[in-house]
Amino acid sequence: DPKEESSEKTPTETKSKDTGKDILVEEPKPIKRKQQVKMDEGHEVAARLRAEE
Repeated sequence: DPKEESSEKTPTETKSKDTGKDILVEEPKPIKRKQQVKMDEGHEVAARLRAEE
């Protein structure tokens, strides 16, 4: 039956598409607290330098 053939092909195509997307889509890791503090300190120093100019 043609219906059975088409239903068999669809899952294979979906799987191949999904595996490609899974590799590309990775959620960024949250910034660690120490790194966030260092970044904030850097912005404060830059703001002070701009204020002095």
